[in-house]
Amino acid sequence: GTYWLRLPTRDGSEPAPSLVPYWLQALALEAVLGAVFLLLGLKFHVTAHLVLACVYTGLLFEMAVIDFHYRLVLNLLSFPSAAIAIAGTSFWSGIGLESSLLGGLSALVLFFVIEVVGRGAMGRGDTKLAAVIGFMRGFPAVWGAIVAGILIGGVMAVGLLLSGRSRKTTFAYGPALAIGGVVSFFIGRG
Repeated sequence: GTYWLRLPTRDGSEPAPSLVPYWLQALALEAVLGAVFLLLGLKFHVTAHLVLACVYTGLLFEMAVIDFHYRLVLNLLSFPSAAIAIAGTSFWSGIGLESSLLGGLSALVLFFVIEVVGRGAMGRGDTKLAAVIGFMRGFPAVWGAIVAGILIGGVMAVGLLLSGRSRKTTFAYGPALAIGGVVSFFIGRG
C-alpha cells in the first residue's frame, strides 16, 4: 500500500519521520477504511451504489494518505479516478453524465480561482482532487462534499493553531477534501 511508499515531498525533501511506526499507521488506516466500507454497506445495501461508493472511497483514501505524507496529489491517481467517476455515472442513478461533468467542472473552476487568487494558498493537487470529487458526486451534490471538506479543513487549521503553530503554517488540504467527499455519501442524496 501507499503507507510504505517513500516519495520525496513537493520541494524534494524527505517527509518528516513519524512518531508512529508505518505498520501501525497502516493498520489503523485500514481499520478506518473497513469501518467506512461497513457504514457504506449499511447505507447503500448491496447495490451498484455501494460498489461505486467503496471504489470512490478507496481512491479518495489513497489520494488523502499520499497528500498527507508527501503533499502530492498524483496524476497517476487523480486522472484515472476522474475517468472512473465519469464512467461510473452510468451505474449511479440520479447523477448521470451531465451532472457528473457539471460537478467536476464547477469544482475545478472554483478551486482554480482559489488557487490563482490565493497565490499558493491552495495547490494544483487540491484543484485536481476537487474536480475528481465533483465528477464522483455530480452537481449539485458536489457542493455538500466541498462544504464538508472546507469545514473539516477549518477544524484542522484550528487544531494547528491550538497546538501553537503559526497562522502561516501550511498543511495538506487534500485529506480534508477527501474526507468531505466521503462524508457526502452519507448526507443528501446517496
